[in-house]
Amino acid sequence: MGISNGVIQQYRVNLLVVAVLFLFAAFFHLFVPFLRPALPLLLLIVAALVAAPVLASVMGEWLAAQFYPSSVEAGPPYSLAEARRQQGAYEEAYHTYADIARNFPGEFEAHAAMLELATENLNDPHLAERTLAVGLKDLPDHSDRQRLHRLFGALMSERSRNKTAEAPLHMDPLDLN
Repeated sequence: MGISNGVIQQYRVNLLVVAVLFLFAAFFHLFVPFLRPALPLLLLIVAALVAAPVLASVMGEWLAAQFYPSSVEAGPPYSLAEARRQQGAYEEAYHTYADIARNFPGEFEAHAAMLELATENLNDPHLAERTLAVGLKDLPDHSDRQRLHRLFGALMSERSRNKTAEAPLHMDPLDLN
């Protein structure tokens, strides 16, 4: 946080005004003796007018930084991976989630999404097992590792249930009997 260029230019203009006013005050001090008691008050007012824009700018920038931080910590870019998944580009979505997991260590959601993709969309249980192994190794939080393991178990049991339930019927579509 620093003083912006516009404030510095305004400050320079204010310094020029103060210099002129000091010359004016010196002139009155010498030639108009009845204004001598009011001269310190006049100089105080001028100094306040010069300092006010600079102080207001510095305080305003500080307050703005408190309420609207300029360096917002960016989270993982899930929107790209989710868009690829919705478009049916499952392998690209898997790789995008893998990049998120690599760039944002400890990101449970990326590992969970990769497990879901491997089991539900790519139908690759070996990829799901490798994904689980990487997730268990990469996730620092023990509770996240447990959640990932439970999710893997649930997805694999659901996959085995759906595999038997979705067995294709071997019927001839032209046979009406």
